Amino acid sequence: MGILLAKALQDFHAQGFVHCDLKPDNVTFDFSENGTARVAHIIDLGHTRRVGRTHLLNAAAANRPWYCRCFFDERPVSPACDVLALGYILQFLLDQMRCEYDVLETVLAMASKPRDEDRPSVMQVHDALVETLEGLEQQE
Repeated sequence: MGILLAKALQDFHAQGFVHCDLKPDNVTFDFSENGTARVAHIIDLGHTRRVGRTHLLNAAAANRPWYCRCFFDERPVSPACDVLALGYILQFLLDQMRCEYDVLETVLAMASKPRDEDRPSVMQVHDALVETLEGLEQQE
């Protein structure tokens, strides 16, 4: 699911947009008949901005961990803003699985860094998810 979400987010960013409110409630999946996730959909585009535009939210939104600091200080939004939210969603999924994966934990820690320039790209998150999945397959 994380790989599908990273791919959907990468495609979204390629269109020149930043979602600005990516969270578990704003992601849906299509599943195959056997229950395997096939496609991720990013929904609720109400806070979406073009890359480089500003987004000023009120202080009441400050307690939402998926919001980047630039949403409050009038800095231009970038794909790195959504990487913070992607890390939040992946941590949510990981918590639901009740498992530990060192590679994924490292990427999640990097994605949660407060400064945009310290976060990995969506592609780096995607690659770490693929590496984690391949590692699991080798363990079986």
